[in-house]
Amino acid sequence: MWETDYIHVMDGPDAIVDWIASTGLRPFLDALESDGERAAFRDRSLRHVAQGYPVQVDGRILFPFRRTFVIAYA
Repeated sequence: MWETDYIHVMDGPDAIVDWIASTGLRPFLDALESDGERAAFRDRSLRHVAQGYPVQVDGRILFPFRRTFVIAYA
């Protein structure tokens, strides 16, 4: 078992939210009842991402992503 940190160079906060919306945020978005609730949740997520990840000089954001790998033998 090992972990690797990848640094994704993203075009902005929207790109980060779009990326995580297709994976980790999916169960949360699916649990909401309306498109309006999903849009509001996405907007709040976007604000938090924008606050948490500083924009670099070139306008992009460095987004760290940790992957855990496991090899199992039977």
